[in-house]
Amino acid sequence: VDPAGDFDAWIEIYNPNANPVNLSGYSIERTIDGASTTILGSNPVLTVVPAEGFVLLWADNEAIEGENHLGFELEFSGELTLKDVNNDVVDVYAYNDTPEDYSWGRSSDAGVSSIEFNIPTPRVTNSLIIVEPEELYLNELMADNESDTSDVMMQFEDWFEIYNPGNSAVNLAGYYLSDNPENPVKWQVPTDDPVNTTIPAGGYKLFWADEDGGQGWNHVSFKLSDQGEQLSMYSPDGFTLVDQITYGVLPNNITFGRIVDGSTPWVNFEETTPEYSNNGSVLNIGVTEKEDLLIYPNPVTKGGEVKLSDRADIVVFNMAGQAVLQLNGTQSIPTSNLSFGFYFVQINGLSTVKLLIN
Repeated sequence: VDPAGDFDAWIEIYNPNANPVNLSGYSIERTIDGASTTILGSNPVLTVVPAEGFVLLWADNEAIEGENHLGFELEFSGELTLKDVNNDVVDVYAYNDTPEDYSWGRSSDAGVSSIEFNIPTPRVTNSLIIVEPEELYLNELMADNESDTSDVMMQFEDWFEIYNPGNSAVNLAGYYLSDNPENPVKWQVPTDDPVNTTIPAGGYKLFWADEDGGQGWNHVSFKLSDQGEQLSMYSPDGFTLVDQITYGVLPNNITFGRIVDGSTPWVNFEETTPEYSNNGSVLNIGVTEKEDLLIYPNPVTKGGEVKLSDRADIVVFNMAGQAVLQLNGTQSIPTSNLSFGFYFVQINGLSTVKLLIN
């Protein structure tokens, strides 16, 4: 899927050289009709092919979406020509028709023969050996740390937390973390410090998103945007997705995390818990579509009815993170079928309120 959320055709370019190559000024041509796109160079993140690395070009006829989107689509079979800035031919590649969600590619990177792949490998080697990840979760993140938690240098930096729910310790060495879906291998957990990179069973590891690797093994090469973006974790093969979260605008000193460790839904927390369990933390009551929307009474007696000051879509979750009630366009919440205890009420998909039934 591309960053716009579309399942579009794509072309992978491989650079076998010892130095990176910027595709700015290069062109891709569709032989059948001469349709061609010259790659622009205003965003090198999308156009530079790393040494012995890969880059994707989206053949979706949506060049407006970025420098790596071409102005034409692919035929089911055909031929493509890559030309350099001098219009000299760099490579010509013929491809065959494939079943849906299969790819056609060289049997080995830059090799002569080509084959059909039932597991496509965009942005990684065609000789990929899949490394199955352990069960791990992105559990909590902070994108605007004004005065909440400081690192060892006493600096207030962005951070995120990884949770290991298993009964055995997991070494994160070699796993990848990224805030850019175009670059899954943006930052790799060091492979030479197992004492620090190992998460104990049921434990947590904190990473500082501050672009300052000189401050320690857990300082990654990117920051988190408080305007919202995507955070992803991949296995050591650089391809297999372990976990991923897309979040929206976050206020300062507020985190976005799972109500219950390793479970859904995600909510905002006023009481942040870096390297500790989210369970039982104080939720932030966010802004709903109508800022004056109220929920009352709270607490409520079992069997009673909770009123909303305006109609809203609500989902009620228990403390295990399970949805137990969903109502659309309602102005009341019945409690007769709910047990005693605490619940989380998500309103219009934006704000979350803790509700007590006694």
